Order: sequence, then C-alpha cells, then structure tokens
Amino acid sequence: MRYAGQFHEVEVPMASGALDPEQARDAVARFHRRHHELCNFSMNFRAVEFLNFRVKATARKAPFTLEEISLGDRNPEGALKRRKPSTVWLRDRPCAAATRP
Repeated sequence: MRYAGQFHEVEVPMASGALDPEQARDAVARFHRRHHELCNFSMNFRAVEFLNFRVKATARKAPFTLEEISLGDRNPEGALKRRKPSTVWLRDRPCAAATRP
C-alpha cells in the first residue's frame, strides 16, 4: 500500500477471507500506523492505494504411492551418465584442467 502519488510502498498484513469494506478500512488504518512507524509521519488525509495482493494458499495433499523398484547390484557405475572436464580457479586464474576420475 502507499499514499496516492508516492513512489515507495509499505507492506501491510491483511485478514484472511473475503475483502469487505470493514476489512479495507482496517487495512488502511494499519497502513497509517505502519507508515508512521517506518517514516515518523502519516498522512491520514491522503488517499491510499492498494497496489499488490499476495495470496498464500494451502491444500490437502492427494494420497500417492511410490512405485517399488528392484535393488541394484551396488555398483554405482550404472548411474554415471557422462564425465565432464572441470577447471580449478585460484585468484582468478585457471590452475589446472582435468577430467574427474
């Protein structure tokens, strides 16, 4: 929220649920108080702009099961996709280029 014409904004927590006129008036009052806390003044005579609303939503997670897979042979080589060269840098200069074992 901000005063009409101002550049900077002040975050003000909103009550959950639908935004009705009473909740809007409460939010404006919280804005004036918060603006005063941050800036040491408030302008209750100025119009207030609501700029951005952030919504936080939660939902129940759908039940799911993971597919069972068989155990591997304990050799990790099967998981290796490729070898990638890497460079070690010391003080902004390359020190060595090597392929990882």
